Amino acid sequence: MAALTEEEESAITQVGEVVEMAKEHGSKQPQLRVMAAEFFLGVSDSEKGRRALHAEGATPILLKWTGDMESVSSNAYGALVNLCADMLGTVVTAMIDGKAVDRVFETLSDDSSSARQINNALMLLANLTTSTEGCNATMQSELEDPVLIGAKMRRAVEKFVASSSPPQAEDGAEEPEAVDAWQHMATVLCNVTQLQDGRDLLRRRSTNLISRILAQLASTNAVSAAGVLLLMTSDVEKGIWCSAYVCLNREVGGLVKAVHLWFTSRSLHACLRSGGAAWLRR
Repeated sequence: MAALTEEEESAITQVGEVVEMAKEHGSKQPQLRVMAAEFFLGVSDSEKGRRALHAEGATPILLKWTGDMESVSSNAYGALVNLCADMLGTVVTAMIDGKAVDRVFETLSDDSSSARQINNALMLLANLTTSTEGCNATMQSELEDPVLIGAKMRRAVEKFVASSSPPQAEDGAEEPEAVDAWQHMATVLCNVTQLQDGRDLLRRRSTNLISRILAQLASTNAVSAAGVLLLMTSDVEKGIWCSAYVCLNREVGGLVKAVHLWFTSRSLHACLRSGGAAWLRR
């Protein structure tokens, strides 16, 4: 772990004070929320800072601010994502108890949400769904009506499959500022399909989600395309994707050879699990 600078150490000692200010005056002072959210995001870069934020009670404030203006919301989500780096089980449980999953779906369903807000919200959801508790909350598995189970996730996936990748810069040009807002949705799907409710969501013929998700393999965004492949390999034994092979051949012809490797060898799964997704761009 790299040693913290004197400035970083000083900022960490101020966490408790900033938390108290946010609690007392944040609701009436938008500019204070803007500055505090940026401060919390900066402090969350270090493990010591993250532990201080969690201990001083910043998590509930950050969760509340995810529904604030874009400049506050995006930084609040970013800080929450960073908080998941340490004490994952404890932090995830605290966030789920604080209705973090509901906060994410509110952001995803709001047409006024920016690409950065959606991207950061999905990064948080990807962390939350590493636990069974998070997957159950995401799929609304506690509901008795089977029609309602997974309803929020289904609407979010509909937006994902309808999305397109951000513009790509030409050779020699600067990278575009646009963010592929939905690039982490495939990772969330990979996590929730560890539950029967998650697998049922994809199998539902009325929504035709499988073939539409497969089309994301043609995405120019490596995170999204690799996430879909990881989703496929994570459920290889249950064969959800076998029935969609013909569709894949028709819709994503350029990548059929690569995906055929998955059908003939499990080595792709190991490759992706170890982070080796660079071959997608070869």
